[in-house]
Amino acid sequence: MKTFTLPAILLALCIMLQSAAYSAGIQEADRDADYPWPGLEATSVLADEDMPELDGKAVLLYDRDNDMLICGRNLDERLYPASLTKVMTCLLALEYGGFNDTVTVTESALAMMDPDGSSADLRVGEQYTLEQLLYCLMVKSANDAALVIAEYLGGSVNGFVWRMNERAAELGCTGTHFTSPHGMHDEDHYSTARDLARITMAALEYDLFPVLWGTDSYTLPKTEAREERILYSTNYLTSILVTNEYYDSRVTGGKTGFTTPAGRCVICTAYADEHRYLAVVLGASSTDSMGKMIYGGFTTVSAMLDWVSNFDVEAYRAAKIEARDRVTVWTLSPLATAWLIRRQNQDGRSLPHRQVITVQSRHERFEENQTETE
Repeated sequence: MKTFTLPAILLALCIMLQSAAYSAGIQEADRDADYPWPGLEATSVLADEDMPELDGKAVLLYDRDNDMLICGRNLDERLYPASLTKVMTCLLALEYGGFNDTVTVTESALAMMDPDGSSADLRVGEQYTLEQLLYCLMVKSANDAALVIAEYLGGSVNGFVWRMNERAAELGCTGTHFTSPHGMHDEDHYSTARDLARITMAALEYDLFPVLWGTDSYTLPKTEAREERILYSTNYLTSILVTNEYYDSRVTGGKTGFTTPAGRCVICTAYADEHRYLAVVLGASSTDSMGKMIYGGFTTVSAMLDWVSNFDVEAYRAAKIEARDRVTVWTLSPLATAWLIRRQNQDGRSLPHRQVITVQSRHERFEENQTETE
């Protein structure tokens, strides 16, 4: 029987480890090459304790020009994304479909419709181009369009959903799992604010995507059975065709979502103070204290844009560094404070200016008390 000496075993083990490390390095390099937004992976500039009061279970504001995550709360908490799911559906359509492809609405696709979901009222046998269906998906937030697109591109809706999850993993999403192409509520259908930002940034690489989610109305051409009809955007940050209560001229496009468990959700792009931003809001309010219907996600986006216009990143960072370096002298006894001053004077050590002022101030009060006592 053939035997292996210890050196040979160790050599084989080293080769295996080196091979595995090389393979992992290639995979990491490939991921870095495909992921040009490392700022989304970082900790937000704004500390949690300094976050402004905002409506939403999770919020994110990302500076696209500087690749900087400005602020965020519960960035990696798994929450229900509702129709924000359709950003991934759109991304896959842009990656794998042809805009002029003719797509037939099938009975099998519409059979999966939830009657409570949003719809473009597509009918079995109607034919549309893939581009027209994408306008139904992104402007009207039509679930029937999502199902028709998914079946067409994936061979089946389930096949398409499998690819959605695979693509999410490729983009570095660690807290996302899809069970449908539209986002109707399912306990096993979830995502995170950071993951949705990753998916959206990938979609923004395609020229048609900003057009799709920046459109406030779209005329769907007539078919053999019906006349043309107009679809209105669900994003009231960019459209005043339904209401002007939430309109914000800084917002350039977006996707909305809502189910009762998910709350008000929105992803949008904005241009403010010569910066391009991406904002994500999950789980915002749908009613106020009086029970009136509201769109908390929209108000949160506008509030973040108002806040960031007065936010100086460099000044904030400098203040945090200064606060971190400051000595907390209020916990020192008078004798310890005096010793710290004497030690500094004897050794010629230099403390940060604000530390010296604070410590000397405490020392002076100690000496005054001593004089008064004497």
